[in-house]
Amino acid sequence: MRDKKGRFTKGNKERLGKILSEESIEKIRQKNQGKHFSPSTEFKKGHIAHNKGMPNPQLTERNLTNNPAKKPEVRKKMKETRKILIANGKIDLTGIQFKKGRIPWNKGIKGYLTSWKGRHHSIKMKEKHSEIMKNYFDQHPEIKQKISIKNTGRKRTEDFKNRLSVRMTENNPMKDPILKEKATRNLLKIIHNKPNKAEFKLNEILQQNFPNEWKYVGNGEFILGGKNPDFLNCNGKKQVIELFGNWFHSKEFAERHNRKYESPEQRTEHYKKYGFNCLIIWESELKNEENIVQKVCAQ
Repeated sequence: MRDKKGRFTKGNKERLGKILSEESIEKIRQKNQGKHFSPSTEFKKGHIAHNKGMPNPQLTERNLTNNPAKKPEVRKKMKETRKILIANGKIDLTGIQFKKGRIPWNKGIKGYLTSWKGRHHSIKMKEKHSEIMKNYFDQHPEIKQKISIKNTGRKRTEDFKNRLSVRMTENNPMKDPILKEKATRNLLKIIHNKPNKAEFKLNEILQQNFPNEWKYVGNGEFILGGKNPDFLNCNGKKQVIELFGNWFHSKEFAERHNRKYESPEQRTEHYKKYGFNCLIIWESELKNEENIVQKVCAQ
């Protein structure tokens, strides 16, 4: 504190009685402008506190650790109290409106707005989100069960079916070859993770007559254009073998289950587009081992 002549009367003992120049006083004034040195004094008009906008350390610690509003029972009580106050007319919601002359930012805009509207997540982001949700449902099976029960017997409207049909026709995510290949591989790992009896028998014939030349990849290990062959040549030759079941790959089976029939010629042409020779072996041919060996050698 200084007197009228600028001499210090309180504070630093080394400065007591000294007179500062106007230039020094101005520097000190500018340096201390806005600072609050005593709780009993008030800020001058226009001054800004040096800690304005900074969080209170004690309050921050309380909110992070011991915030009572984070407790479910306290939140429930607050919600019930608010409902009672509204019902008794203590809180008037009808008076909550925009001030005269102000216009809502979303006036005249229809639909749900978000910063992600019209944008698409990358495949890497989709995989990351899928992994997060999978881990979440593994840790909370009761939530997964609750969603399943809620959606059981739920009927979709015709409008929703039409919109879904258009989306799957025009913007079908399975048109992406990378996503389609991954989906096919994941499905095969679930339903066909090991050879069936016919594939196991064919594998024995191949290993006995052509050791270490053919490998079973029917579990989704090798995908080519969305198709998964049963056996792949391991010696660098572009050759695959498909084992067709007499009933499962028949035209009658496709018609009965409303599936698109694919002939052996069509399957062979599919692999030929990628530079691979495909040998079709029918399940009924497994009885004749010599015939199979001759067909593989002639490929």
